[in-house]
Amino acid sequence: MTDQDSTKIYVLLKFGEKIFMEKFRRGQLHFQCLSAFKNEEPDESGRNDPFEAASAVYNPGNYKVYVGGKPLEDVEGPIVLQENEADRQYSLSLHGITSETVKRHANGEERHLIHPRNENFGGYAVVITNPKEFKNRVDEACRKQGFGLREGLVAYHELENFGGRWGYFRKPKEYEYQSEYRLLLDLETKDEDYILEIGDISDISEIGPYQDLIPRIRVKIREEGGELPESEED
Repeated sequence: MTDQDSTKIYVLLKFGEKIFMEKFRRGQLHFQCLSAFKNEEPDESGRNDPFEAASAVYNPGNYKVYVGGKPLEDVEGPIVLQENEADRQYSLSLHGITSETVKRHANGEERHLIHPRNENFGGYAVVITNPKEFKNRVDEACRKQGFGLREGLVAYHELENFGGRWGYFRKPKEYEYQSEYRLLLDLETKDEDYILEIGDISDISEIGPYQDLIPRIRVKIREEGGELPESEED
């Protein structure tokens, strides 16, 4: 599975509590409205992001801001614009182990293949060993129900060096450890969440305590041609 025909995704992971991971593996995908994560208060799990669903982000040090023809003085912090359609965007986040993350880890640029902070989402996990087939099943479920799907890897940026279009597939650099692969639905609903049923995925996934799944993840990466250090513990 690739993103924009360039980055290979070896496996996808979903972290969480056991009961929710069992539902996920039965094909009950829990999407949440992006606005639910737009919160300035930091949280231990790393879910909150004040720039979530922003349409554009501008650094006031590089721009002058006018409202009704009058300049705004002493603007502090990034200027964030958000389109109304953002309230209809429902997201499901997965952790993607990609050719780029494997390369950085193998070269010693990243100590961890999967950063331990991801366990703050929950100590249980589902490992999707066939990402391409998983996406096919999501596509089919969306097609049957008549709504579109956007998907892809999230890009991470230093805010002080960024100015312009942001969109739904960018996050601040501090979240890079999440290596997020995002599925996005555009729904005409005001509910905070939505369950997409895609059918049981036990044939293309494994479930268990995350730490117990690490050896299987490494085997899968090597089976797909990924190069990892021979002896290590994540």
